[in-house]
Amino acid sequence: PNSELVETFISQKKKIMVGEIKIYSFEWIPPFTSWLGTYSAKATVFYGDKVLNINKNFKVTDKSFSFGDTTLTNSAKDKVQLNLQINDELGTSLDGVYAEVQIIKDGEIFDTFVLDSTYLSENGQITFPVEFDSTQLEPGEYQMSVKLFYEGKTETKEMPLYVGADEVSLTPLQNGQTELDSAVQVTRTEKSPITLIIAGVLLVILIVIAINKLKNRTKPPKQPPQQPPKQSPQQQTQQKPVAGEVDPYGEQYDLPDLTPPNMS
Repeated sequence: PNSELVETFISQKKKIMVGEIKIYSFEWIPPFTSWLGTYSAKATVFYGDKVLNINKNFKVTDKSFSFGDTTLTNSAKDKVQLNLQINDELGTSLDGVYAEVQIIKDGEIFDTFVLDSTYLSENGQITFPVEFDSTQLEPGEYQMSVKLFYEGKTETKEMPLYVGADEVSLTPLQNGQTELDSAVQVTRTEKSPITLIIAGVLLVILIVIAINKLKNRTKPPKQPPQQPPKQSPQQQTQQKPVAGEVDPYGEQYDLPDLTPPNMS
């Protein structure tokens, strides 16, 4: 994988007659199970004064199959048709290979169907045709889970499936929104925790303000301090002050002694 020379094999010289086919076989076993990847076998054939170079890529993998592209061939809601492409990693045909497809939303399985293996094409691929009716599914985003079973192994792939009013799609409908009809749309919105916290704090502040307003309404109004009644000038002349008496305004009067002198 890193363009490094791993090992070199040299065969013995052989004589090839006209029309004869000779097969040179070499066996190479990776020394470590972690040596996974794509390798290149380069063969150099010497015959006479000529040289023939042959290159062939091969894979070292612990999988026999892997998932390829998924194409939607019919988007009608009542007859959804998909092609699941499975890549043959080893280039050999295996018996008993099958796939299971599930339509899931929020952890709930709405439909399950099993696909039998079909054929192994010349380019090392298996195509599973998928057909199902989605008219019972409400518009929204679903998950399509595909499980491939072979030789006691399981490979799983999940992909989104968008269901609209009349069609389905592997990509979001109508600019990222799932179309319900010409007037109604379902949009997915995600609320940030910070937004929820701010909204909660504002709600508490509004509640406190409302409680304070109610308390202020129930309190009796404050009475202004009472001032002594004002007297008219006539009332002021009629009231004679008494010696040593303090008038309402805080002033004390000292009256002169009016006792007549003793004439005897």
